[in-house]
Amino acid sequence: MSASKIAICYSAALGTVRWVLVPDDDSELEHSWHQAGHGERRLVVPIGQYIAYGAQALVNEVTGREAKPGIDDRFAVIDEHGEVIAAIIDDPTCHPDMSRHPYAGHRLVQHADATRGWTHTVEGGFVAPPSADPGC
Repeated sequence: MSASKIAICYSAALGTVRWVLVPDDDSELEHSWHQAGHGERRLVVPIGQYIAYGAQALVNEVTGREAKPGIDDRFAVIDEHGEVIAAIIDDPTCHPDMSRHPYAGHRLVQHADATRGWTHTVEGGFVAPPSADPGC
């Protein structure tokens, strides 16, 4: 059996596409790891529609609105020492119980660039590590 449909996962609050699954066959769409999480919605459409219009246009059509422009859902994950240990795409407002979040116990701070090696303090904000190459 071949694939005739794809799945699009999007943020219910922002309307932005999180991921697109193009399966080898339609049965893959039913696996639990391909389902939407908290604060997300999943849209299943024929592959032809996806090819013709694209994921974001299809989400806009279903939600009746365009994705909220200028909203960044990229967050730095900060440990108890103020070190950035990861950068993730998330919408923390969608987690009714943050103790069950994969990064429970860490702070999530919205930032477009911060990544591993950066530091953060509430008073001073983010600090990038010194560049090893002054020409960067």
